[in-house]
Amino acid sequence: MSQVFAVAKELVRLSLSGDEPDPLTHLRLQKLLYYAQAWSLVLRESELFPEVMEAWRHGPVVPVLY
Repeated sequence: MSQVFAVAKELVRLSLSGDEPDPLTHLRLQKLLYYAQAWSLVLRESELFPEVMEAWRHGPVVPVLY
């Protein structure tokens, strides 16, 4: 399993946990991955996952996950 799938799986798990589950839409998941990657680069100075992100019409997308 690639890194981005592991990160996505954890984000989905977190969205479903808690008192009021809030399932992620595909678009929300892609945007959260973008923010997670950006903050990892800022705070840790390293990528959270090596997969390439692309700018699509409705926002950033990891094509291999799409």
